[in-house]
Amino acid sequence: MKFIFRNTIKIHTFLVFCFLLFIYSSLPSQTTNHLFSREVSFHNGETELAGILTFPPTEKPCPAVILISGSGQQNRDGETKAIPGYRPFAVIAEELGRKGLAVLRYDDRGVGKSTGDYLKSEESDFIQDAEAALEFLLQQDKIDKEKVGLLGHSEGALIAANVAAKNPKAAFVISLGGAAVDGYHLLLRQAEREAEAEGKTEKEVSETVEEQRQIFDLVLEKNWEKLNDIIYKIILKRLEALPDETKKSITDPDKFAKRRTAQSMKAFQLPRYQYLIRHDFGKDWENVSVPVLALFGDLDVQCDASQNMEGFKQAFTRSGNEDLKIVVFPEANHLFLKARTGSILEYATLPKTFAPGVLEAISSWLLDNNIIAGLADLS
Repeated sequence: MKFIFRNTIKIHTFLVFCFLLFIYSSLPSQTTNHLFSREVSFHNGETELAGILTFPPTEKPCPAVILISGSGQQNRDGETKAIPGYRPFAVIAEELGRKGLAVLRYDDRGVGKSTGDYLKSEESDFIQDAEAALEFLLQQDKIDKEKVGLLGHSEGALIAANVAAKNPKAAFVISLGGAAVDGYHLLLRQAEREAEAEGKTEKEVSETVEEQRQIFDLVLEKNWEKLNDIIYKIILKRLEALPDETKKSITDPDKFAKRRTAQSMKAFQLPRYQYLIRHDFGKDWENVSVPVLALFGDLDVQCDASQNMEGFKQAFTRSGNEDLKIVVFPEANHLFLKARTGSILEYATLPKTFAPGVLEAISSWLLDNNIIAGLADLS
């Protein structure tokens, strides 16, 4: 196993196949920066998933990769309403296309041109969507069937691990900010890192972690009545701590707290959240036998680098798979943008450009693993 730390930084630090029906869209092919792309669609049962398949300008069969998004409703470019201008999958597709890879990216179910209901779907639905994408890609002409892999961001990396663990046709996995520990401890560490990034005092950080521990324990117990009461009290407490000018804008604190409590309760009871907090993602990676590249941002508050690097190491040690490479990027957050603190609150304010070295690390690893061996930059 190989572990790389950029700039000498110190690291202390988210089942069966449904019947699959594949169809091409009737839209014409398009050419962008010497890459060829076409609108495509494929099915996972009754759900139609729409996306775009990009090819490099070569007549030879080429390696390929599927891009899998993380939690939150995202289109084929990895774009969300919460972070305008952040289109990571569009950038990755163009970069890898220039390196000689075909790239498939698709709208989440219920987003863009894809059908289905995002919020009512379970984790298994999203895993099956990615499995359907893999089967679809393997049926396309001009694809090197021995070199088709998966690249997932955040929870998308966990979906990629699930698919690769069960499907011998997957040749490699690239994880961008993917977890390798259980969801409970992942979320606790996330709460701690976010509080630290927001500049809270040591006492405030400790109080935040304890509040979250109480909440998560009750979520695991499914003690909804007590959880509702605790969340309501926490929100009122936080409202009371707000500056006077801010408090004046909230005309009815009780009504506000009850509305926010109801929103939180609904989120905690979603099937995907229940899956996330209970699942041990290290066990998924333990079942992956193909080469894996795991990238982390040192300022990632959502998927702490040190916590999850250790999870990866343990999982691969248990499995005996020695083909793991880990790279950590200084000053990069969970989105792999150059950040100031890493806080979620600053996401929308940052330049929407990948931190230095991220795209290069992916291309270099693909070259080292003979996935793009002998292919020149086609830009």
